[in-house]
Amino acid sequence: MDFHPLIKLLVSLSVVVGSAWCVCASEPQQSVSDQIRNELFEARDAAWRSFFEEDPATAIEKTISPDVIAIQENDEKWDNRSHLITVAKAMQSQKIKLIRLEFPRTEAQVFNDIAILYYTYIFETGIEGGVSGVDACRGTEVFVSKDGHWLDVGWHLDNGAFQFKDGRWVKMGDQPLPSSGKR
Repeated sequence: MDFHPLIKLLVSLSVVVGSAWCVCASEPQQSVSDQIRNELFEARDAAWRSFFEEDPATAIEKTISPDVIAIQENDEKWDNRSHLITVAKAMQSQKIKLIRLEFPRTEAQVFNDIAILYYTYIFETGIEGGVSGVDACRGTEVFVSKDGHWLDVGWHLDNGAFQFKDGRWVKMGDQPLPSSGKR
């Protein structure tokens, strides 16, 4: 049997598939329409708020990928969805409530069905009738469009934009300052 034509076909297919992959991988950033931007902002908001829902496990499973990699500020270990659900349930048992969630600045990049959000945030939680705590940091979050919805697949949060010093927030650059609260 003459394998020469088969080898030529396989080489040709490899070149075509490889070229197509290179074109897709090097796709330029798309301009982000208002509709896509709003969908991404809603997906991010739902993911953050899912930790404070009556049934956080179900809410987290709807908004956050089973394969999520979550890097929290000041934590050595990276989180997976199972651990995030455990954390959310622990917060619920301690009656920790979301008081305020703001994203003063957000930039978005979209590459086909992948979106990256870069942002600053102000996040206040507390116990009903008790003390509240404010975090004001920055983050990078990645979403993938799946079945017509944006799914949160990973994030990296850090407190580089702000520093809590001498009992107050100190701005590290040109970002809005958190209004109040203790860390």
